[in-house]
Amino acid sequence: MTGFDEFQNVGDTKYFKYKDCEPGQMLVTGEFIKEFEGLYGTQYEYLDDDGSPVVLNAAAKLNAKMKFANPGDRVRIEYDGETEVMTGPMKGKPMHLFKVAIAKKKAAPVEAPVEVEETVQLGDFSDDML
Repeated sequence: MTGFDEFQNVGDTKYFKYKDCEPGQMLVTGEFIKEFEGLYGTQYEYLDDDGSPVVLNAAAKLNAKMKFANPGDRVRIEYDGETEVMTGPMKGKPMHLFKVAIAKKKAAPVEAPVEVEETVQLGDFSDDML
């Protein structure tokens, strides 16, 4: 077939077990693709800048921050360690923390319609003046 580049292998999907992550570890820098219901409940899919798909499982703090992202936005997600939940039904349980930075997709510029002036060629009316 013509009109196509050669095939190139792309990275395998990256998954992270948060319990194995280190504070400050960059999980993804790339495009947010979608939120979906997967094998482990809500999951988020991204396309990392290195070409690899990345899937992150939902976590309370990640969910709260991803509400500000839309598909197509660029995101940078860093694992920020964990803390202990202090109140509620999850009191005493560990909670994963994340730093999420979002670069919104710029809106395409809207071009104003161009007004075209019509020029009218008037005939020679000198004979009509007599």
